[in-house]
Amino acid sequence: MASKTENQKKLFEFMSQRFKTQESFTLDELRLASGYSKGSFKTYFSKQFGTLLIQVSPERYRVRLIFRRFNTWQRFSEDVVGQNRKLSRRYRALECQRIMSFEFFMPLRNEEWLRDALDSLFFKDQVRMRVQALQDSGLENHFPRKSQEGDEHYLDRVCSWISGTFGGYSISHVSGRFKVGDLRTRSEIAQESTVGNFRYLVDETTAIVRFLFPCGKTTDSEKESEEAANQVRWFFDKLFVETILEVVNGEDEVWLLESGFRSQLRVFRAED
Repeated sequence: MASKTENQKKLFEFMSQRFKTQESFTLDELRLASGYSKGSFKTYFSKQFGTLLIQVSPERYRVRLIFRRFNTWQRFSEDVVGQNRKLSRRYRALECQRIMSFEFFMPLRNEEWLRDALDSLFFKDQVRMRVQALQDSGLENHFPRKSQEGDEHYLDRVCSWISGTFGGYSISHVSGRFKVGDLRTRSEIAQESTVGNFRYLVDETTAIVRFLFPCGKTTDSEKESEEAANQVRWFFDKLFVETILEVVNGEDEVWLLESGFRSQLRVFRAED
Protein backbone atom coordinates (compact mmCIF):
# COMPACT_ATOMS: atom_id res chain seq x y z
CA MET A 1 0.00 0.00 0.00
CA ALA A 2 1.40 3.39 -0.93
CA SER A 3 2.24 5.81 1.89
CA LYS A 4 0.53 9.16 2.21
CA THR A 5 3.71 10.92 1.04
CA GLU A 6 3.89 8.76 -2.08
CA ASN A 7 0.25 9.61 -2.87
CA GLN A 8 1.00 13.29 -2.43
CA LYS A 9 4.04 13.11 -4.74
CA LYS A 10 2.03 11.29 -7.42
CA LEU A 11 -0.72 13.91 -7.08
CA PHE A 12 1.89 16.67 -7.44
CA GLU A 13 3.44 15.05 -10.52
CA PHE A 14 0.07 14.63 -12.22
CA MET A 15 -0.95 18.25 -11.48
CA SER A 16 2.46 19.55 -12.61
CA GLN A 17 2.15 17.80 -15.94
CA ARG A 18 -1.42 19.00 -16.50
CA PHE A 19 -0.46 22.52 -15.42
CA LYS A 20 2.17 22.67 -18.16
CA THR A 21 -0.20 21.43 -20.86
CA GLN A 22 -3.38 22.98 -19.40
CA GLU A 23 -5.21 19.79 -20.39
CA SER A 24 -8.43 19.08 -18.55
CA PHE A 25 -9.09 15.89 -16.57
CA THR A 26 -11.68 14.24 -14.37
CA LEU A 27 -11.40 13.85 -10.61
CA ASP A 28 -11.33 10.07 -11.10
CA GLU A 29 -8.27 10.44 -13.32
CA LEU A 30 -6.58 12.55 -10.66
CA ARG A 31 -7.50 10.10 -7.90
CA LEU A 32 -6.28 7.06 -9.80
CA ALA A 33 -3.01 8.79 -10.74
CA SER A 34 -2.37 9.69 -7.10
CA GLY A 35 -3.35 6.32 -5.66
CA TYR A 36 -5.65 7.74 -2.98
CA SER A 37 -8.69 5.78 -1.81
CA LYS A 38 -12.04 7.39 -2.57
CA GLY A 39 -12.53 8.47 1.04
CA SER A 40 -9.04 9.96 1.47
CA PHE A 41 -9.21 11.69 -1.89
CA LYS A 42 -12.50 13.36 -0.97
CA THR A 43 -11.03 14.55 2.35
CA TYR A 44 -7.81 15.96 0.92
CA PHE A 45 -9.62 17.49 -2.06
CA SER A 46 -11.76 19.64 0.25
CA LYS A 47 -8.97 20.46 2.72
CA GLN A 48 -5.86 20.83 0.61
CA PHE A 49 -5.66 20.90 -3.16
CA GLY A 50 -9.25 21.48 -4.33
CA THR A 51 -8.78 25.24 -4.64
CA LEU A 52 -5.91 24.66 -7.08
CA LEU A 53 -8.41 23.32 -9.61
CA ILE A 54 -11.03 25.10 -11.67
CA GLN A 55 -14.08 23.32 -13.06
CA VAL A 56 -14.38 23.77 -16.82
CA SER A 57 -17.35 21.44 -17.44
CA PRO A 58 -19.68 19.31 -15.30
CA GLU A 59 -17.06 16.55 -15.02
CA ARG A 60 -13.73 18.07 -16.04
CA TYR A 61 -11.19 20.29 -14.30
CA ARG A 62 -7.92 21.98 -15.07
CA VAL A 63 -5.09 23.24 -12.85
CA ARG A 64 -5.35 26.92 -11.95
CA LEU A 65 -2.56 29.33 -12.87
CA ILE A 66 -1.95 29.88 -9.16
CA PHE A 67 -0.24 26.46 -9.20
CA ARG A 68 2.81 28.36 -10.49
CA ARG A 69 3.42 29.41 -6.87
CA PHE A 70 3.71 25.76 -5.79
CA ASN A 71 5.47 24.23 -8.81
CA THR A 72 8.23 22.45 -6.85
CA TRP A 73 7.70 19.46 -4.57
CA GLN A 74 9.12 21.37 -1.60
CA ARG A 75 6.71 24.27 -2.03
CA PHE A 76 3.80 21.94 -2.71
CA SER A 77 4.52 19.78 0.34
CA GLU A 78 4.98 22.76 2.65
CA ASP A 79 2.35 25.20 1.40
CA VAL A 80 -0.37 22.90 0.03
CA VAL A 81 -0.14 19.54 1.77
CA GLY A 82 1.06 21.02 5.05
CA GLN A 83 -1.69 23.63 5.30
CA ASN A 84 -5.43 23.57 5.80
CA ARG A 85 -6.46 26.77 4.07
CA LYS A 86 -7.77 28.14 0.81
CA LEU A 87 -4.96 28.70 -1.67
CA SER A 88 -7.02 30.67 -4.18
CA ARG A 89 -10.27 32.59 -4.10
CA ARG A 90 -13.11 33.13 -6.53
CA TYR A 91 -13.96 36.71 -7.48
CA ARG A 92 -17.22 38.29 -8.53
CA ALA A 93 -17.09 41.41 -10.71
CA LEU A 94 -18.94 44.41 -9.27
CA GLU A 95 -19.16 47.23 -11.78
CA CYS A 96 -19.27 50.87 -10.78
CA GLN A 97 -19.74 53.12 -13.79
CA ARG A 98 -19.39 56.39 -11.91
CA ILE A 99 -16.21 57.05 -9.97
CA MET A 100 -14.32 60.00 -8.57
CA SER A 101 -10.54 60.17 -8.47
CA PHE A 102 -8.53 62.78 -6.57
CA GLU A 103 -4.77 63.18 -6.99
CA PHE A 104 -2.56 65.55 -4.98
CA PHE A 105 0.79 66.58 -6.46
CA MET A 106 3.39 67.85 -3.98
CA PRO A 107 7.14 67.66 -3.29
CA LEU A 108 8.33 64.36 -1.83
CA ARG A 109 9.68 66.01 1.33
CA ASN A 110 6.11 66.25 2.64
CA GLU A 111 5.43 62.51 2.47
CA GLU A 112 6.31 61.53 6.04
CA TRP A 113 4.13 64.22 7.64
CA LEU A 114 1.40 63.61 5.09
CA ARG A 115 1.17 59.89 5.85
CA ASP A 116 1.00 60.57 9.57
CA ALA A 117 -1.82 63.10 9.15
CA LEU A 118 -3.85 60.94 6.75
CA ASP A 119 -3.39 57.79 8.81
CA SER A 120 -4.97 59.54 11.80
CA LEU A 121 -8.21 59.62 9.78
CA PHE A 122 -8.34 55.81 9.92
CA PHE A 123 -9.25 55.90 13.60
CA LYS A 124 -12.83 56.40 14.73
CA ASP A 125 -12.04 58.71 17.65
CA GLN A 126 -10.11 61.06 15.35
CA VAL A 127 -12.80 61.00 12.66
CA ARG A 128 -15.57 61.53 15.19
CA MET A 129 -13.73 64.54 16.61
CA ARG A 130 -13.34 66.01 13.11
CA VAL A 131 -17.00 65.36 12.30
CA GLN A 132 -18.11 67.11 15.49
CA ALA A 133 -16.08 70.14 14.44
CA LEU A 134 -17.90 70.16 11.08
CA GLN A 135 -21.29 70.83 12.64
CA ASP A 136 -20.67 74.56 12.34
CA SER A 137 -19.64 74.17 8.69
CA GLY A 138 -22.97 72.96 7.34
CA LEU A 139 -22.62 69.26 8.10
CA GLU A 140 -26.36 68.61 8.17
CA ASN A 141 -26.80 70.29 4.77
CA HIS A 142 -24.59 67.60 3.25
CA PHE A 143 -25.54 64.71 5.52
CA PRO A 144 -29.15 65.28 6.64
CA ARG A 145 -30.17 64.25 10.12
CA LYS A 146 -33.07 61.79 10.42
CA SER A 147 -36.25 62.75 12.22
CA GLN A 148 -35.74 62.78 16.00
CA GLU A 149 -32.17 61.47 15.62
CA GLY A 150 -29.99 62.25 18.63
CA ASP A 151 -26.47 63.64 18.43
CA GLU A 152 -24.72 60.38 19.38
CA HIS A 153 -26.58 58.24 16.85
CA TYR A 154 -26.18 60.90 14.17
CA LEU A 155 -22.40 61.16 14.67
CA ASP A 156 -22.09 57.37 14.65
CA ARG A 157 -24.04 57.21 11.39
CA VAL A 158 -21.81 59.83 9.76
CA CYS A 159 -18.70 57.95 10.92
CA SER A 160 -20.11 54.69 9.50
CA TRP A 161 -20.74 56.38 6.15
CA ILE A 162 -17.21 57.79 6.13
CA SER A 163 -15.82 54.34 7.01
CA GLY A 164 -17.63 52.77 4.06
CA THR A 165 -16.67 55.56 1.64
CA PHE A 166 -13.08 56.51 2.44
CA GLY A 167 -11.11 53.28 2.62
CA GLY A 168 -7.56 54.38 1.91
CA TYR A 169 -5.11 56.12 -0.38
CA SER A 170 -2.01 55.29 -2.42
CA ILE A 171 1.20 57.23 -2.91
CA SER A 172 3.45 57.02 -5.96
CA HIS A 173 6.65 58.87 -6.82
CA VAL A 174 7.43 60.51 -10.16
CA SER A 175 10.51 62.41 -11.26
CA GLY A 176 10.02 65.81 -12.85
CA ARG A 177 11.90 68.85 -14.10
CA PHE A 178 10.61 72.41 -13.69
CA LYS A 179 11.78 75.83 -14.80
CA VAL A 180 12.08 78.68 -12.33
CA GLY A 181 10.67 82.03 -13.40
CA ASP A 182 10.02 83.28 -16.93
CA LEU A 183 11.15 81.65 -20.16
CA ARG A 184 14.75 82.65 -20.95
CA THR A 185 17.40 82.08 -23.62
CA ARG A 186 20.45 79.86 -23.10
CA SER A 187 22.74 82.90 -23.14
CA GLU A 188 20.67 84.61 -20.42
CA ILE A 189 20.83 81.47 -18.28
CA ALA A 190 24.59 81.14 -18.82
CA GLN A 191 25.10 84.76 -17.77
CA GLU A 192 22.92 84.56 -14.66
CA SER A 193 24.40 81.22 -13.61
CA THR A 194 27.72 82.93 -12.91
CA VAL A 195 26.08 85.03 -10.20
CA GLY A 196 25.12 83.40 -6.88
CA ASN A 197 23.17 80.15 -6.76
CA PHE A 198 20.83 80.84 -9.65
CA ARG A 199 19.03 77.75 -10.95
CA TYR A 200 16.77 77.82 -13.97
CA LEU A 201 15.93 74.12 -14.23
CA VAL A 202 15.15 72.17 -11.07
CA ASP A 203 14.87 68.38 -10.77
CA GLU A 204 12.35 67.32 -8.16
CA THR A 205 10.66 64.10 -7.11
CA THR A 206 6.91 64.55 -6.71
CA ALA A 207 4.66 62.52 -4.45
CA ILE A 208 1.24 61.81 -5.95
CA VAL A 209 -1.39 60.95 -3.34
CA ARG A 210 -4.37 59.22 -4.99
CA PHE A 211 -7.89 58.65 -3.64
CA LEU A 212 -10.50 56.68 -5.59
CA PHE A 213 -14.21 56.56 -4.72
CA PRO A 214 -17.26 54.91 -6.26
CA CYS A 215 -19.93 57.54 -6.69
CA GLY A 216 -23.43 56.28 -6.03
CA LYS A 217 -24.91 52.99 -7.21
CA THR A 218 -25.16 51.73 -10.78
CA THR A 219 -28.94 51.94 -10.54
CA ASP A 220 -28.90 55.60 -9.44
CA SER A 221 -30.19 58.31 -11.73
CA GLU A 222 -27.85 61.03 -12.97
CA LYS A 223 -29.28 63.42 -10.37
CA GLU A 224 -28.74 60.91 -7.54
CA SER A 225 -25.18 60.30 -8.70
CA GLU A 226 -24.52 64.05 -8.80
CA GLU A 227 -25.82 64.39 -5.25
CA ALA A 228 -23.61 61.49 -4.12
CA ALA A 229 -20.62 63.12 -5.85
CA ASN A 230 -21.26 66.44 -4.14
CA GLN A 231 -21.50 64.67 -0.78
CA VAL A 232 -18.21 62.84 -1.33
CA ARG A 233 -16.53 66.02 -2.58
CA TRP A 234 -17.65 68.06 0.46
CA PHE A 235 -16.41 65.48 2.99
CA PHE A 236 -13.20 64.99 1.03
CA ASP A 237 -12.51 68.72 1.16
CA LYS A 238 -13.25 68.97 4.87
CA LEU A 239 -11.44 65.83 5.99
CA PHE A 240 -8.59 65.39 3.52
CA VAL A 241 -7.92 68.60 1.61
CA GLU A 242 -7.82 70.76 4.73
CA THR A 243 -5.62 68.19 6.48
CA ILE A 244 -3.19 68.06 3.58
CA LEU A 245 -2.98 71.83 3.23
CA GLU A 246 -2.21 72.19 6.94
CA VAL A 247 0.57 69.61 6.74
CA VAL A 248 2.25 70.99 3.60
CA ASN A 249 1.97 74.60 4.73
CA GLY A 250 5.03 76.38 3.34
CA GLU A 251 4.85 75.09 -0.23
CA ASP A 252 4.23 77.65 -2.96
CA GLU A 253 1.58 75.51 -4.67
CA VAL A 254 -0.29 72.27 -4.18
CA TRP A 255 -2.21 70.78 -7.10
CA LEU A 256 -5.35 68.69 -6.81
CA LEU A 257 -6.62 66.89 -9.92
CA GLU A 258 -10.18 65.55 -9.91
CA SER A 259 -11.26 63.19 -12.67
CA GLY A 260 -13.76 60.46 -13.41
CA PHE A 261 -17.15 61.92 -12.62
CA ARG A 262 -15.96 65.36 -13.67
CA SER A 263 -12.57 66.80 -14.56
CA GLN A 264 -11.02 69.82 -12.93
CA LEU A 265 -7.67 71.00 -11.61
CA ARG A 266 -7.52 73.04 -8.42
CA VAL A 267 -4.31 74.88 -7.61
CA PHE A 268 -3.83 75.94 -3.99
CA ARG A 269 -1.37 78.84 -4.09
CA ALA A 270 0.26 80.29 -1.02
CA GLU A 271 -0.79 83.88 -0.29
CA ASP A 272 2.08 86.30 0.24
